[in-house]
Parts: sequence; C-alpha cells; structure tokens
Amino acid sequence: MRVFLSHDRHPGGTNARPGSRATRSQRPDLAEHPENVFVLNSLHHRAFDANLFTVDSDYQIRASPSFDPGHPFLRQTIIERQGEQLSLPPDVRVRSTFLEELNAGLYWL
Repeated sequence: MRVFLSHDRHPGGTNARPGSRATRSQRPDLAEHPENVFVLNSLHHRAFDANLFTVDSDYQIRASPSFDPGHPFLRQTIIERQGEQLSLPPDVRVRSTFLEELNAGLYWL
C-alpha cells in the first residue's frame, strides 16, 4: 500500500501501527504489512515519526497543538489541511485498527 501526502522525488515509508518502527526486527510481519504503510516525503516522515501529526481512522489529517512548523511546506500541507480527509486510491487501504492503536498513545488527540 502506498499513500503520498505530498510530492517528493524521494519518498520513504512509515508505519501506522505504534511501535512498529522501533520493533521492525521483532515484528516484521507488522512492520511490512501492506495495510500498515504510508509513503511520505522526508519532511512529513520526520514529523510523523515525531508524533507531530497523524492520520485518524477516518483518514483525516490531525496535528499536535504544539506543532508550529518553521518550514512553509509543512504549514501548508499539514497545519492548513488539518481535518481534511486524505483521498486514497480505490485499491489502497490502511487498516483502521493500526491507526487507532497508533493514535491511542497520542495525548493531544
């Protein structure tokens, strides 16, 4: 599964399920699960991994209240689009249970 939040020539994958980034070697079945991956550019990848924004189970962009990006691209694509629903290709899906588990650990949701 591949989802792009923005345009970038060097996308990188990040996992939706909590802990899967840190435990890739312990749970490769989840780290590489096709319904547990967002493909993001490097700016969004770092912000996602730092829990500065997430995507909820309705595929809406949600940002931490403390997220005040200095980079205008992050402001335009996350802060100004907060609450917008991502449009996914028809054959693409991120498992909602992975997103719910990830977001359960975020104090700001």
